[in-house]
Amino acid sequence: MVKECHLCQEFGRSLPREPLQPQEIPTGPWQTVGTDIFTLYGEDYLVVVDYYSKYPIIRRLPKGMQQPDNYQENTSKDSQGQTGCLLALLCIRTTPVDHQIPSPAELLFNRKIRSTLPTQIHNNNPDKDKVAERLQSRQSSQKIRFDDRTQLQPPLLAGQNVYVQDQTGKKRWQPATVNRVREEPRSYQVTTQQGSSLRRNRRHIKEALEKHVRFNTEPDIINSDNTTPTPANNRNTITKHKDNRYTYTQLSQSKQTRSGRVTKAKNLLDL
Repeated sequence: MVKECHLCQEFGRSLPREPLQPQEIPTGPWQTVGTDIFTLYGEDYLVVVDYYSKYPIIRRLPKGMQQPDNYQENTSKDSQGQTGCLLALLCIRTTPVDHQIPSPAELLFNRKIRSTLPTQIHNNNPDKDKVAERLQSRQSSQKIRFDDRTQLQPPLLAGQNVYVQDQTGKKRWQPATVNRVREEPRSYQVTTQQGSSLRRNRRHIKEALEKHVRFNTEPDIINSDNTTPTPANNRNTITKHKDNRYTYTQLSQSKQTRSGRVTKAKNLLDL
């Protein structure tokens, strides 16, 4: 009964995370890269990471207008703000991945780069076979730890009634319909009851175990002989039909006291 309740589905908890789908480890640098956009202190940034060496590159995206390729930031405020970020990136690039894998800079350039920390002068060329084996072992261990307490969700079909989770605010679930299944893994195009088309991951979509019902303030007129009698009380009621349809009836009336104040009855859900 709880799984078929519209309000229980709307305020339900989030779905558990799904098992990790790791990428295939490349055999050399710049064969596979990953990109993403993030926001920090109101500024948008683009991050690019090489899948082999884990070498990160971060660039700030301009706002409002496109800047030329030879644009240089000469203000003292920007230069002071970038100093700490560049030093942090330098530490990430020159720090070994673990006790067996060299630093991202050494994997990418095949040599050490200068940093603020003391390092060995001689350069050791890393063995690519050993590095690839260690990267694969490291990735397998990460997957085992990540897959703990995960749950694989069943695939959805086009035209299926679902609930999609709002990613802002209190993350409530709202009724929607699967528009199409995208080519990307676990990606779906859904359409909400308001007509908005959204692209969501399978983790943010759950199946609807009952037909979507929109509760309006106006009563629905349904010509059906197989309905349960409506209680004759001064409340809003929801009538359930034998064909699993619901009818929302407006029964509350405003009253006026002797002093002239207008009062309205509470809108309650009659179960």
